[in-house]
Amino acid sequence: MVSRVHANLRVEGDVYYLEDVGSSNGTYINGLPLPAGNRHRLRPGDRIAFGKGDKVSFIFETA
Repeated sequence: MVSRVHANLRVEGDVYYLEDVGSSNGTYINGLPLPAGNRHRLRPGDRIAFGKGDKVSFIFETA
């Protein structure tokens, strides 16, 4: 369901990015697939799901 190395979270200043690093079952942002190698700028409230079926998911928030 979730790969050992699935996605990469990067912080550049006060901006957060998520990138799928070629996982087997995909990474989804707000229900849409994130193509491997593409990075997505995260915004508060974004739903991140690892693998199909939304069984492992998070809501992105900053402090």
